Amino acid sequence: MFKHDRNIVIFHALNSSVFEVKASAPDPTAAANLANQRTRELEQAVRSRSKADFSIIQEAVPNQRPTRPVSPKNLTISGVATLNVGVVGVICLIVGLLKGRSKLVAHESSSRTAA
Repeated sequence: MFKHDRNIVIFHALNSSVFEVKASAPDPTAAANLANQRTRELEQAVRSRSKADFSIIQEAVPNQRPTRPVSPKNLTISGVATLNVGVVGVICLIVGLLKGRSKLVAHESSSRTAA
């Protein structure tokens, strides 16, 4: 992984000649343009330094949905959902322990009456 600046990351898979360029910007179109510009710069750099074949497989297109929803509203919703799952888990654990204890008490009381 190579970082050009805080908005561009270039990934290179091991044992592969494929690179992936990811860009982030507040505007999806600006991010796509930035990724395409850096890809063309990488293409020129590779072609000027070696005879390796270099082709762009797919140009970046603007993403229609945000990939980093960090709004306070989304954080609050995910926090409440996580808390609810935790509370339900604890309740299920307590109910399971109480059911197991009631079976144990019933087993002990039936053993005492048989003796």
